[in-house]
Amino acid sequence: MKIPTTSKISAAFVGVMFLLIVLGYFTSCDKSTLIPTTAIDSGNPEMVEKLNSTTTVGGLTGGIFTQITSNPSLQWQPDISGDYIVWEDDRNGNMDIYGKQVSTGIVTQVTTNSFDHYWPAISGDYIVWGEYRNGNWDIYMQQISTGIMTQVTTNTADQEFPAISGDYIVWEDDRNGNMDIYLYEISTDTKTQVTTNTSTQGWPTISGDYIVWEDERNGNWDIYKLQISTSTMTPVTTNTYGQYWPAISGDYIVWEDERNGNMDIYRQQISTGNEAQVTMNTADQKYPDVSGDYIVWQDYRSGNWDIFAQKISTGTVTQLTTNAAVQWYPAISGNFIVWADERNGNSDIYMYEILQSPAEQVQALITKVQNLITRGVLLKSQASGLLEKLNQILVKVTDGKFGPAVNQLHAFKNQVRAFMRNRQLSSGEGAELMDGADDIISGILNS
Repeated sequence: MKIPTTSKISAAFVGVMFLLIVLGYFTSCDKSTLIPTTAIDSGNPEMVEKLNSTTTVGGLTGGIFTQITSNPSLQWQPDISGDYIVWEDDRNGNMDIYGKQVSTGIVTQVTTNSFDHYWPAISGDYIVWGEYRNGNWDIYMQQISTGIMTQVTTNTADQEFPAISGDYIVWEDDRNGNMDIYLYEISTDTKTQVTTNTSTQGWPTISGDYIVWEDERNGNWDIYKLQISTSTMTPVTTNTYGQYWPAISGDYIVWEDERNGNMDIYRQQISTGNEAQVTMNTADQKYPDVSGDYIVWQDYRSGNWDIFAQKISTGTVTQLTTNAAVQWYPAISGNFIVWADERNGNSDIYMYEILQSPAEQVQALITKVQNLITRGVLLKSQASGLLEKLNQILVKVTDGKFGPAVNQLHAFKNQVRAFMRNRQLSSGEGAELMDGADDIISGILNS
């Protein structure tokens, strides 16, 4: 969890206190029936629709709700990438990191020592987290395919809140007496200090060629971004109120924003610089995440925390959960949304699968490649091979030839890797494309 404050607080202490607050103020209730209804909030122009697993509304095809964990201990702070979900889990008396492969249902305990492990994040073949085994918080990572675990940071100060995209890991680091943002490139084993301002910079996240974070250099919390390839740093927000908890995917940055007297969700499109207010309800909306055409967040408009989503291309907001218990900390990757859910009297991980057709998913991946051309990342001649493969895949999935489509998707991923090796794509940009391909493969295998 994130506490946006200038004072340094022990993450372990924060976690315990936050859990006590949760248990004291919220009571989990019996499962409620999800009833498909449509409502417009009084005085609120945003359309809100409640979704069940059999109805198509609000631009979201009614999908599948799945309970990922059923252990009676605490599981929360999930993250997802492609076919894998990771989360914090205290079933062993300390906080460990666990993972689950969606397609096989196999659950794996990632960390096994007796120390505490927080803030898991995942991208492609790597999981990262913060760990307290050395008397301070360090960043660790594990390669899923090999099981090899590596200590990323060894400085005796605290390194916390890691995020990962492709070949890059970012975190906040207090080795200089304030919180700064640092970057690690896995393939080269290179660490870089991203921010040097003496104020506090925290809660970084990364996608493709961009890092975003919270920044207090102007006397309030703003969102800043850095383009890795050019080392260009720019403010995303300049409003004098606080902006917190940024997330980024592809061409969009989202954050929570208190300029209207409550917490709302805002977004910015990187390529155009256009900013838009996503939520206008007077209750609080917090902890947004974004992937492709969807933004998700937790929303208090019903008197408890529920999970909501917006389809960016249509602007339609959909209420995903209606249970009277607490649902919060959502994360999204492709057409999979995960969150922590207290409907069973403890915190479990739940998942919602947006039932996009494979053809819709391939079309979204085509759009991502076309955006790289528009942004000048790839020349049209360079991207032609990728687009040709994707168009062939589109024909195959439309014709129901899913086996050949999966093979072609793996060929697409190999070509993306070649672009990354040749530095035609950054590791983050390549990871965005490969994650998109993995989402399609996962959807086909799980259908």
